[in-house]
Amino acid sequence: MGIERKWRLRNLPAMLKPEIPDLEVFQAYVSCLDFDGETRVSRFTNPYTGGIKYRLTFKTNGTLSRQEFEIDIPIWLFELLC
Repeated sequence: MGIERKWRLRNLPAMLKPEIPDLEVFQAYVSCLDFDGETRVSRFTNPYTGGIKYRLTFKTNGTLSRQEFEIDIPIWLFELLC
């Protein structure tokens, strides 16, 4: 279960600024007629290895607390859904 929290920062504290490159993330939301929640596909690119992971995420409806299910998917499914 995920707890939904949102925070707005004016600046990232210096102690949290990494000296390493950021993980590149692409996300798209998918409309599902049979699912009354949130469906998202994601691509994560590792800046060190160049490795790429693709994931499909389902979140149930809710405001503060929601169930979340996440699975790895093959590239062809990612491309089909995007």
